[in-house]
Amino acid sequence: MAPSRTTAAKLHNTSLLQLGEFVQKVIERPHVFFVADATVSAQSLSATKKLYDIAKKSEPAPFSPFPELLIEGFDHEQVWEEIAMQNQPLLGYVVEQLDSFVAAAERDSKNSNGDMVKEDVDDDEILMRF
Repeated sequence: MAPSRTTAAKLHNTSLLQLGEFVQKVIERPHVFFVADATVSAQSLSATKKLYDIAKKSEPAPFSPFPELLIEGFDHEQVWEEIAMQNQPLLGYVVEQLDSFVAAAERDSKNSNGDMVKEDVDDDEILMRF
């Protein structure tokens, strides 16, 4: 049986709260990343999984075969490979969406001014803004 919406919302909020607490610890004590520490490694992996899983629930189309980030029994390289499998198609999608937005803006500008206003912006410049 699936959890109710209220229960799901509480779990989501709890995950976000835990994630926020982790980020706050990183901000307050960034030096902990300079020394190998199993606790920090586990917390980082957990935070990565939470972010990935939240993003998967809100993606407009499936960008990888995994509905969630699989971490149990996986080493760090395998986890990063999963993330790369998600990010490559996502990056392509984002570039397509940006191209579409630029084309729409140019059409709107042409329609409102009677002539095309062209900005000299390429894909690399757009991606550098993110």
